[in-house]
Amino acid sequence: MKGFILYEGPSMFDKKPIVAIVTFSSTNEKTGNMAQLWILPKDVAPHEAVKSGKDQSVCGGCQHRHNLGGACYVLPFQGPLSVWRSYKRGLYPKSNPKALLKLMLKELRLGAYGDPAMLPEDHLRAVKSVARGTTGYSHQWKNKRLKHAMQYCQGSVDSLEEAKQFKEMYPNGHYFRVTDDISDIQEDEIQCLADTKGLTCQQCMLCDGTKQNIVIEVHGAKKSRFTSDIQIKEVV
Repeated sequence: MKGFILYEGPSMFDKKPIVAIVTFSSTNEKTGNMAQLWILPKDVAPHEAVKSGKDQSVCGGCQHRHNLGGACYVLPFQGPLSVWRSYKRGLYPKSNPKALLKLMLKELRLGAYGDPAMLPEDHLRAVKSVARGTTGYSHQWKNKRLKHAMQYCQGSVDSLEEAKQFKEMYPNGHYFRVTDDISDIQEDEIQCLADTKGLTCQQCMLCDGTKQNIVIEVHGAKKSRFTSDIQIKEVV
């Protein structure tokens, strides 16, 4: 068993059909060999959804979406497409006791693709309670309808202004901030340990929403598109 279907149903963002799949292994050098949660459009291939804007069902209001000219580092025609095609071929069973037992032996990355806030809270709670540990990030913290994800994820912020707003909204939460100048690190932040100590996410596990504010210098193939001068959008 390579993975299982955690959820099939409407997106919490726009009610369009999505699917959430847990895979048990990864070759991602940064994360380490964690289990991975993929949140995908159910009926549209992810690389096609990006072109048409239908990726909003899994990415919500994230300003880094490809079709908005954003700096998202995930390439939807690679891992996300491979998992989606395997799903369409019927290779993943639905969640079952054997699958959950296997997940108990793994750390889980909530959102190898897609935003965990797209899933109902009970599904996030279920895998959080089973896995050995979780990491996760959500750009949906400004959306009051989707704030349930902040119990399980770091808030993704892209400027010092957003970090301030996040702390006002979630005084007990923690965020993950991307910057184009690491010298702006704040007293209540630490730099990502992948950069300072060479740790994988699997070794670190700080990004579970409960421990520490983290800052990282922008990376990825589209880093030139990133700017810390992002306007704060109205909270909805």
